[in-house]
Amino acid sequence: AAMSRSVLLVWAAQLHGSLRVGRALSTVSPIKYWALRYRYVDGMLDKRGPYRQEHLEGLQRMTELGKCALGGAFNDPCDGAVVLFDSGRCTKAEVEAFAQSDPYVVNGLVPEWSVSEYMAVVGTIKP
Repeated sequence: AAMSRSVLLVWAAQLHGSLRVGRALSTVSPIKYWALRYRYVDGMLDKRGPYRQEHLEGLQRMTELGKCALGGAFNDPCDGAVVLFDSGRCTKAEVEAFAQSDPYVVNGLVPEWSVSEYMAVVGTIKP
């Protein structure tokens, strides 16, 4: 019997891994991250200049080590940031040590920060 075009397309997509069909939500495996959350001081965009390069270099080092998955600041207002670290490649203590040595924290631009376990259950970002 001839295969319908839609069945053939679904089969081809499954073969190449671009489509998952019939996977129940109960079988989803969460991806665990450490979420580093920063609260910035007022006027952060004007105050961060002298420290930004060193801050970004630290994040880049963590990314190159496979520890930092994604990060960035909130926009309008720029009042904080979130950075996700792969919990399979670093410990909570490593993320805390990163924050404690971050030039934004050391120089008072981040008066509050925290590290929490974050469970990603949907999306396209892979560790």
